[in-house]
Amino acid sequence: MFLTSLPVHAQDKLTLCSADSPPWTIKNGDSPTDIGGLAVDIMNELSRRSGITVHMEALPFKRCLKYTEHGVFDGCFMTIKNAEREVYAEFTDPYLSIPTYIYYNPDILGRVEWETWADLKPYTIGSQRGFKYGQEFTNAVVEIPLKIIEIQSVKSGLVMLSKGWVDLVLSNEFRFNYLMEKYPEFQGMFSRAEKPIAVGHVYMAVSRKSPHVALVPKLNEVLDKMKSDGTIEKIVHP
Repeated sequence: MFLTSLPVHAQDKLTLCSADSPPWTIKNGDSPTDIGGLAVDIMNELSRRSGITVHMEALPFKRCLKYTEHGVFDGCFMTIKNAEREVYAEFTDPYLSIPTYIYYNPDILGRVEWETWADLKPYTIGSQRGFKYGQEFTNAVVEIPLKIIEIQSVKSGLVMLSKGWVDLVLSNEFRFNYLMEKYPEFQGMFSRAEKPIAVGHVYMAVSRKSPHVALVPKLNEVLDKMKSDGTIEKIVHP
């Protein structure tokens, strides 16, 4: 059953991109269109409910943003919102909230919990190169200061964690759970602090140069329904 507050025409088609970033977008082969993942499943359900055809590709993220900026693609189906991107894209309401936690090896550290940033000062923290964990964390790194070791990926960080080469590793819960399934040798090895260090919000971004930018209210309507009826929650926590 389609929502009808705005007309949707058979020719409406959105060409969208996002990074190859498991478990959200997962390339299954060499083709950028041969993809799966949680965000892809959400977009497929959005397409089914709205009647809007959605074509998705996995691209390097900087290229995806550049294609969105210049209208080469209609937009990006999974991104954060900031002032720089708002110049060239119109954003939907957030459709996901993703907490990032501190993971640690309890065989080495026992139990780790924290309340203030200063509580983290004694530890070396594995932080993925190029990732941002919110302004509060960025400020704490400088002001406390926190001891940061850049890691290539969460997986490499977990290897370091298992060997005691770092004390803590930052990861969102979905990436961590995906890695536990993919690499069963890690299962049961790590714990996480109860308090997240940040909660990120995820949006669709539609290029202001796209002829379909007027569909954003329709996208919001369908995404809001998918949130309220529990569909998105069932996709990300099956």
